[in-house]
Amino acid sequence: MTTVHRILESIRLPDDVNPAKLTPIVQVDASQLATLVAELFRAVKQQQAALEVIERETKKGKMEAEINTRNIRNEIESKLQMEAKKRIADDEKLRLEIKKEK
Repeated sequence: MTTVHRILESIRLPDDVNPAKLTPIVQVDASQLATLVAELFRAVKQQQAALEVIERETKKGKMEAEINTRNIRNEIESKLQMEAKKRIADDEKLRLEIKKEK
């Protein structure tokens, strides 16, 4: 006899209660419970895998957006530098022309 069994045997019920007629409040089919737990575990693993895919795709999208932003910024800076060089060259030409006219 297990300890639990002995404890249950030692419980004194009121005299008017017949233990043979007591029905369990909850009945559990162990094989069905094991199947449900396995299904729940599979569902959790599937959700975890889906979340990992979403996380990877989000990171990928974020990296692509950062690269695009960096490329746009570099392109703008390059165009600004070219425009600045052109204006400096134009200013130098204008200064030389002004000096020649004097």
